[in-house]
Amino acid sequence: MMDEPYEHNTTKWITWGNGWIRESVRIYEGKNLKIGNDVHVSDDYYLNAIGGITIGDSTLIGPHTQIYSSEHGYSDPNVNIRNQPDVLKETVIGKDVWIGAGAIITGGVKVGDHVVIGAGSVVTKDVPDYEIWVGVPAKKIGDRRHATLLRR
Repeated sequence: MMDEPYEHNTTKWITWGNGWIRESVRIYEGKNLKIGNDVHVSDDYYLNAIGGITIGDSTLIGPHTQIYSSEHGYSDPNVNIRNQPDVLKETVIGKDVWIGAGAIITGGVKVGDHVVIGAGSVVTKDVPDYEIWVGVPAKKIGDRRHATLLRR
């Protein structure tokens, strides 16, 4: 039995504005990234901000999550996909959003305010405010304004 709390994770928390981010987070093209206040980002998160990503205040992002703002071009069948230009698609994550572990947000998606994205979900469409989305591809399963919550 230990007297002091022991953290088993080998990565450290780093202060990011008023929020926290794990040092294992990977950010591509960070100059196109805007992060609000009190955002918490967990381990092994990948963020491709080449097309621009905005993350609103008080958002929680679970481990192993990926957010993209571009995709490979593939419109010319006579040119290898890797040689075609990226298609840039700005992605916006609202405020007070909870993105569960292992979720993927594809380029060009707008996730509204107060949204919950379930663990392992793949979000390919815009998500309106307050909605709860899960699955592959993610679909609406509820609304936070109408959810029955356990209250103490």
